[in-house]
Parts: sequence; C-alpha cells; structure tokens
Amino acid sequence: ADWLQGPYFYEVYSSKIFNGVPASLATVSRLFLTGFASTALFGPLVGRASDKRGRKRGTLAFALLYSLGAASTKSSLLWILLLGRLCSGI
Repeated sequence: ADWLQGPYFYEVYSSKIFNGVPASLATVSRLFLTGFASTALFGPLVGRASDKRGRKRGTLAFALLYSLGAASTKSSLLWILLLGRLCSGI
C-alpha cells in the first residue's frame, strides 16, 4: 500500500523538523527506503509464520504493526519514524 500512500507520507515526512533543521530529501528517502527494505527482509519470514500459525493471527499482527507505524508519523523524533517504517514494512 506504500505506492498509494507515498505522496501523503512524503508530505508528512518532509514537514518534520529534526534538531531545528527541516527534513532533507535524503532523510525522507531513508525513511521510505527503511520501509521497503523491511518488507524485502521480513516478507518471506512473515509469510511462512502466517502459514504456520494461521491467517487470523497473521492478519491481527499485521494490523497491530501497521497501526504502530501509522501512529509513529505523529512523532518528530527520527528514530521513532524509522522504527515506525520498520513496523509498517513487516
């Protein structure tokens, strides 16, 4: 769903101020890349875990992790935004 939300998240991340400095294009790019890398790394593992433990549990875990990622966008701390992107990618 990142392709659909990309313009929204770009606007959210580019409006952040870290240590008194507005977010640079490089910082916003790293945030996006963190989410994509998380998906690439954890996707196969999560798929297997969901097959093994059940689709309902997998869906509930996804909803929880994605909710944490969405809530992290309210933060102005870079490490929380990165952690949120990591959760959103799982």
